[in-house]
Amino acid sequence: MDVKVISSEIVMRLNTHANLLSIFSFIIGGLQMLLSLLIGIYALFAGLGTFAALFDRKAGNDGEAYIFGIVAAIFAIFTILGFIVSVVNLYMGFRLRKPKAVGKALLVVASGLNSLNLLWGGLLPCAMGIYGLWFAFSNEGRTYFAGNVYQLEPVYNFPPQNAPQGFDDQQQWHQKQPYRWQ
Repeated sequence: MDVKVISSEIVMRLNTHANLLSIFSFIIGGLQMLLSLLIGIYALFAGLGTFAALFDRKAGNDGEAYIFGIVAAIFAIFTILGFIVSVVNLYMGFRLRKPKAVGKALLVVASGLNSLNLLWGGLLPCAMGIYGLWFAFSNEGRTYFAGNVYQLEPVYNFPPQNAPQGFDDQQQWHQKQPYRWQ
């Protein structure tokens, strides 16, 4: 009798959903950081223009300068919120890559912040937020947050080349062989 061991190695990888969320967090966090920087530059120039209009009394349009200052302040608030959300996304991206599970509450808060980006026209962060909320409350997320960060690599044990050819023989042969998909 010739017994052949194909492989006794167990291959493990990070949870697929946590891995995808970390990749999306890096992408969205980088894009949000870039957009926040551009909005911040606009807010800076708008604020400088407001101060220039307030100190230049030749124009005589103080009301317009105040409105322009309010718009600059609103864009400055958007810039600060954008930087906060992008830092949270980058932090979540790094934490989801670690071999220890992140906190479920932290993932829910980050996903909630990403879902709020729909108000500012960000469809991709909103989709990522919904995906993060689904993962946080799904069965896969439950096992991930329980500490099972790694999952087994799928192993498919195909029958060897000398497997029996008849239907009855194959059925009996398959019943004797342990397969992962059974």
